[in-house]
Amino acid sequence: MPLPAPTPQVANNTQYGVSGGAGYMDGTSGINFVSGATSALGDFDVSGPWSIESQELKLTYYRVPTALSRNTLTDADFTLSGFSPSVNTVSGYLYGTELAFCVEAAVSKSKSYDPYTTSGYHQPQKFQVNPLSADANGNSYGNVSAGTFGPAGTVTTSQKFFNRRPWDDAVDTVYDQTCVGYSHYGVVSGVPVSPAYGSELQVYVQPVPSTAFAMKQSLFLGNEWKGFNELSPITVPDNCNLVVGNEGLAGDGGAYTAQSDTTADVLWALDFVGTCVQSGFKLHNSVRFNPDHNWNGSLGWYHGATIDYSLLCADYNPNRHDYS
Repeated sequence: MPLPAPTPQVANNTQYGVSGGAGYMDGTSGINFVSGATSALGDFDVSGPWSIESQELKLTYYRVPTALSRNTLTDADFTLSGFSPSVNTVSGYLYGTELAFCVEAAVSKSKSYDPYTTSGYHQPQKFQVNPLSADANGNSYGNVSAGTFGPAGTVTTSQKFFNRRPWDDAVDTVYDQTCVGYSHYGVVSGVPVSPAYGSELQVYVQPVPSTAFAMKQSLFLGNEWKGFNELSPITVPDNCNLVVGNEGLAGDGGAYTAQSDTTADVLWALDFVGTCVQSGFKLHNSVRFNPDHNWNGSLGWYHGATIDYSLLCADYNPNRHDYS
């Protein structure tokens, strides 16, 4: 039997450290020596040049349904009076849930001549999870355990990865990379009648802004929601459809409860998303939309024979994450 409906309540926000301790390491600990040098300082003085690297990541997420088994209506359910349909029900049961998310990442390397009093400095990247107690509709699903996703929230970098060491012309180059990607996308497509051309048909493919989707749970119910035009976030032209997809994380079968969340889900998701911002795998953004070659705005789209890395963090490294 379906579980009782979740209890509406005002969402509250809590903060939990995913990583323990400060994690700072100074001096030469954990820093690679420059090629041919006998110490981390090598032949450089305290004014450099230095290689300075930093890295951070933020995950904003909402748990959404993956599919729905809805009660089937028949002609016998409709009457000429009273409710239409007379059974007055469209209820069903969820097959499962997953996270719809937006990831924001940044990684950089700069060349500095600023003076420092130590030969190097290193600190790992640490995270803090900030779960909400309720979903976008204000429904609560039980007590959220420390360090777990909950029905919605964010995971933020509580301590940036930072590494300073002497600059090595043989291996070091300056870069500054950022990535904003969504697990989900919405695209309107079809062959509507164009008023400008009378009855002439034209192909119509247009992306829908990603930020409008994650908080509308109905959009992630496969094709079931399409029978209810009032659920659509936009006006869809005649003879067109709104196609929605999600490359979800932390999937969970059946009805969701907060007790099914684990800290392991958070750690795995952060490392996995860290690899996605390198290649664009499972990430989308409408700025990459191309009706002929990249209709869902994939950030991992191949342009010719190579990936366009201009919206990615190719030098992001999940090995810099520290959960100790």
